[in-house]
Amino acid sequence: MHHFIDLGDRRAVAWLWIAAGLCGIVVLASLLLPRADGQLIGSDGKFYYSILRSAVFDRDFDFANDYQLLQVDTIDSIGLTPIGKRTNPFALGTSLLWLPFLLVGHLIALAVNHLGCSVALDGSSNLHQAMVCLGTVFYAGGGFILSYRLARKWFPAFAAFLAVISLWFASPAVYYMVGQPSMSHAVSIGSNALFLFIWLSQDHPGSMRRTLLLGLTVGLLALVRWQDAILLVLPLSEFVHRAAIHELPWHKAFIHSALLLAVALAIFTPQMLMWNSVYGAALTMPQGSSFMQWSSPRFFSVLFSTRHGLFSWHPVVFIAVLGIAPLAKRNQRLAMLVAVMFLLQLYINSAVERWWADESFGGRRFTGLMPALVLPLSALIEWLWRRGRQRILITALLFLIFWNGLSFAQYRLGWVSRRDALSWREMTIDRLCLPGKILQERRLTPN
Repeated sequence: MHHFIDLGDRRAVAWLWIAAGLCGIVVLASLLLPRADGQLIGSDGKFYYSILRSAVFDRDFDFANDYQLLQVDTIDSIGLTPIGKRTNPFALGTSLLWLPFLLVGHLIALAVNHLGCSVALDGSSNLHQAMVCLGTVFYAGGGFILSYRLARKWFPAFAAFLAVISLWFASPAVYYMVGQPSMSHAVSIGSNALFLFIWLSQDHPGSMRRTLLLGLTVGLLALVRWQDAILLVLPLSEFVHRAAIHELPWHKAFIHSALLLAVALAIFTPQMLMWNSVYGAALTMPQGSSFMQWSSPRFFSVLFSTRHGLFSWHPVVFIAVLGIAPLAKRNQRLAMLVAVMFLLQLYINSAVERWWADESFGGRRFTGLMPALVLPLSALIEWLWRRGRQRILITALLFLIFWNGLSFAQYRLGWVSRRDALSWREMTIDRLCLPGKILQERRLTPN
């Protein structure tokens, strides 16, 4: 029998908080290194932040002035909605979760101005932007710690810890925590982890309190990223299944389902209010009717293409999915849950018209799936460890983290296309040669 390193929960959680703190330090350091346009947030993040800035400082959902303040470079091409407002097709939830951090940033800005320094008080300053990016780090880091806590119900501390660290730093998660924290992807780590934690660890399955909490978290999932609303089918299926096997009377299954849907809809109401204000309809598809191609999903491309394929860019996710087999030996219900979550996300992401997610760092739309994948990866790590494969296991996980770091640098430095498919040479030989290329560039750069 090969015993695990006695890491201990306190030490493991402390190290995870330290990892989150380091990510936060990187984000704060970006105050000194703003983007070329002078902003800290970029890409789709400007649209997410516009929702918050407009609601707090203008008390409306008219984004024309926000796009000017944040120097949205595509403002001339942003169309108008049927009621004549600038469109904003992004979800509201990330902005709501950022609100406490924006308010703290604004209080700091007021204090700094009182001391004689000049900081814009209209929400457009880098200080305000840095604070909401810290909010992203907090929610993602907290989500990974919740994932660790959940995995500890079935697996040793060291297995759960290794799984979390691997899926944190060898997946798209790390990039959307520190490279592009103004988007919703890393925030969805927190909302997904909370959903799983409540579903799998809170109260008896038949309790109304649990159903109420599940409704709250499902509503939050949909607010942060609409695609995650598909996870609503999981608790609803559970109620039906329990009624079918006579664990729950049918009338109670109906009551639980109705409560879940009602609470989730209530939580989703702010999004519908925003849509009504911007598009003139409480329910709409802001990206247009052609955004989803439900009948022609691109499964293979989404997983294996060099154009941001999930497995080709992040092999750790493929390894985690393989862990569903040893997880099934430990707990068939958990294995089925993770498999269904993966397949649901695979289908909805494959059905998007632009399945490659534009300028995406790998499979960014799967970032919220990382908390669920902690469970099968923990199972696989435990299975290998008990068979004496410790050195191979540790070496492989460290290499995957290093490999993802090289990919991060290659992508961030603009040495590969951020939109098009990469060649296999770019994804292998060029990536391995990256450290030498960086050193050579530094030597050639004049002082």
